[in-house]
Amino acid sequence: MAKKRGLITTRKNIDENEVLENINKEKNIMKYLKNLEIKKKIYIPNKLINIIV
Repeated sequence: MAKKRGLITTRKNIDENEVLENINKEKNIMKYLKNLEIKKKIYIPNKLINIIV
């Protein structure tokens, strides 16, 4: 079962790479991604990014 691990606010119309850079700056989100392989990323512009490890 998936859980929401964090919420970030960014400006509109930025690309996936910029969103991932912002995620890398968030300590509370990175603690869940540390030392894990990202298997899949689902990015819906201006809505959400889902990272599956």
